[in-house]
Amino acid sequence: MTFNPVLSSFKFLSLSLSGKVHQHPESDGKTIDIQGNCYTIFRHISIKKNRNGTPPVVLILRFKFRHSSLKKDKFESFFQIPVFAGLPGFEGKCWTFDEANGIFQGVYQWESRSHAEEYLQSFAVQYVKKKSTQPVESFIIPEKGLADMLSLK
Repeated sequence: MTFNPVLSSFKFLSLSLSGKVHQHPESDGKTIDIQGNCYTIFRHISIKKNRNGTPPVVLILRFKFRHSSLKKDKFESFFQIPVFAGLPGFEGKCWTFDEANGIFQGVYQWESRSHAEEYLQSFAVQYVKKKSTQPVESFIIPEKGLADMLSLK
């Protein structure tokens, strides 16, 4: 697999033009509890794909940015979508924030565990690690999708 930001951007553009990229504004402001912390969703996108019958996996990345605010991250994250949303195996993401602790969390849906693991080695995660004030936590939850994790069925 190649996780290339330029190729991802072109693929994202193609998916967008074909109507396969969906934003879910109805998710904004909803709260979810993951491992005892309350996170508020501020953006949710998905890519419409024909699933091959295998269950997806969820990847969660948790981090705290230096000198950042929710308002700033909302703005910046919008422009970052194309560089990962066209990557092989990407199916969706919810951007979340724990206001009490200043912790951001990305909740991703990937086609397979290997896609999620490859993403953990990608340019995007390396960027987050450089920008984070503490070690980035990540964990993969097999056989779950965003709808399962977020109760957005």
